[in-house]
Amino acid sequence: MNAEQNASPFLMENDTNTPKSKAPLIIAISLIAIVVIATVVATLVIINSPKNPDLEATNNTPDTASFDDSFKYIDGSRLKQTEYTFEDINKGFSYASISFTGTKDITIKHVPKQNPYNYFGDNFSFRVNFDHNGEKIPVLIESTNAKDANKTIETINQDCENDENCHSDYLSGAKTLLITKSSVWTFYSSTKSGQLISYTINPFVSEDIDIRDDSAARNILAKVAMTISDDNGSPYIEDMATRLRYPNGKYIKD
Repeated sequence: MNAEQNASPFLMENDTNTPKSKAPLIIAISLIAIVVIATVVATLVIINSPKNPDLEATNNTPDTASFDDSFKYIDGSRLKQTEYTFEDINKGFSYASISFTGTKDITIKHVPKQNPYNYFGDNFSFRVNFDHNGEKIPVLIESTNAKDANKTIETINQDCENDENCHSDYLSGAKTLLITKSSVWTFYSSTKSGQLISYTINPFVSEDIDIRDDSAARNILAKVAMTISDDNGSPYIEDMATRLRYPNGKYIKD
């Protein structure tokens, strides 16, 4: 038996057949590669293309917009952070002519927009919550200028003494006054610059306020008064509010 007879029939068959062309396989692979590349390029184009302004506008809520550093701030130089949280605001802000520095027990409840008609100079009014044994007691903080520019602790005390339905507790040394009238407690004290400010607990505003007596009310209100000072240069709350981030990456408008 010669060498050809000893060879495997399979090898012999392949040796004797005409080699098959690989062109169809190469073409198929090339087409698949082109499709994959085209898909990737199209995806990248979609991701990196500018968003439609009209579509973006429809997605914005009426009260929020994308952060814009061109806002007309009261004093943008006071802002030290790109973004603020409600916790940051409670740690300290300026408002009108005063500054507030909160604590874990005294937190901001409501700050309304200032009245543009300040007939008696800077006036303000806002509420905080005092955590009293787990109970949130709302305290109204106001500038007395908002009511009467000529009021002083002495004149307020005198007016109360002339009213049989009013009880006053005036500490001349501390220059503080607690007025109790119709179950409403109001505490008066002044900042170093002489701004007279009132702090009021009104049991009719919040249900189930459990304050035993005038002494307890004075203690609460005196602690709230310690959070208020003359403007100390902290950021204005209106400016900080424009940098609060809301859901979907939105910011409050100017």
